[in-house]
Amino acid sequence: LNLDGDVQTIDLHVLTPYLSSFSHYVEGTASAKLKVNGPISKPVIRGKLHFKDAYLGIDYIQTVYHIQHQDVDIKDTSFLLKDVQFTDELGHPGSIDGSIRQLQFKQWWVDLNIDARNSMVLNTEYKDNELFYGKAFGTGDIRVRLRPGGDLFIGGNVTTDPQTYISILLNKTASIQQEQSFIQFEKPYTLESTGIAEE
Repeated sequence: LNLDGDVQTIDLHVLTPYLSSFSHYVEGTASAKLKVNGPISKPVIRGKLHFKDAYLGIDYIQTVYHIQHQDVDIKDTSFLLKDVQFTDELGHPGSIDGSIRQLQFKQWWVDLNIDARNSMVLNTEYKDNELFYGKAFGTGDIRVRLRPGGDLFIGGNVTTDPQTYISILLNKTASIQQEQSFIQFEKPYTLESTGIAEE
């Protein structure tokens, strides 16, 4: 094979069934330029995917991000992202680096590093997660990992920004450490640790 392809308009909504492990909202348009070389049994694919006007929702945190006029490199079964700019629903900016790899669009490996700048990082309600919900804006580095058959992992080093509010519901007998393992205290909270002298 020795083919060149130029696809002017791709309706991104058609990807929704393939991304259902982490997203049920994929909208917008893109274009692509591809080169396909090698044997039919094992073609080598290179090219670029240009997001004209794209929206991607992340199910677990219920946020939607907008990507406009950004390029992603295509290398065989991988999508390579380098400083891809995005905005959240309120127009706050951020950027993404990393890779997304797929096998027949059924299995996905996601390794992304996100530079958030007062970005919306959580937008859930009680119906989404009755133990932990709210709206959060953050600045810092966020890691997103996904493996076939595994849960979506989101972690990082983020400072919350104004207008963040989060509700954590505990049963009457549980301590915070017992109820939610994802909450960690760096040091015990005392008057001395705050710099406030006890009268």
